[in-house]
Amino acid sequence: MYEATRSPQVTHRETAVYVIYSLLDTVLDSLEDQHNAIFSLLSTTLRDPESNEVRMTTLRGLAKLAEYISTDQKQSIKAYQELIVPMLQVTQQAIEQGDDEGVKHAYDVFETLLIIETPLVAKHVGEMTSFFLGVAANKDVDETMRCGALNVLAWIVRYKKSKVQNLGLAKPIIEGLLPIGCEDDPEDVDEDSPSRVSGQLGAGDLS
Repeated sequence: MYEATRSPQVTHRETAVYVIYSLLDTVLDSLEDQHNAIFSLLSTTLRDPESNEVRMTTLRGLAKLAEYISTDQKQSIKAYQELIVPMLQVTQQAIEQGDDEGVKHAYDVFETLLIIETPLVAKHVGEMTSFFLGVAANKDVDETMRCGALNVLAWIVRYKKSKVQNLGLAKPIIEGLLPIGCEDDPEDVDEDSPSRVSGQLGAGDLS
């Protein structure tokens, strides 16, 4: 599988990365001696030049590996932190391609990283806040993706609240949410919309 991820054939790379992801999802405990090698591999496939599928499957695999990085593994934490911005870039590419399922998976990945005790995203809370607020505010983006971005933003505020406060992000978040909250609501009262989801992330969460 390692060898196949380097294949010039994109379908080979897509299949190989998916098999590796499936292993991470089911038997990661038994692969403990290969965690570093797998991490190094995924750091490369995250930047696949052709396939969004390779990049997105890699993103999901990195979320699985994150659960096994402990707070005393300083080198692993530092290496992982360096991938956060590329992971956001992969998410942006999926949004631009209208990959609904991929975007949902990406949002799940970042929500997972936010609740993990190991400080994998701590240095990039500012970039993450700006990214998800920007997606939420972009009316050219599908409304479901915008609502999902607002949900991730809510997780940032909830689980990284002290970091948000220390970075002075409360004001730009509120200023970014205000125009979203002023958008028209759908007629169906049970239907989610950016305006409704933004209203659930109020000033009280940021105080």
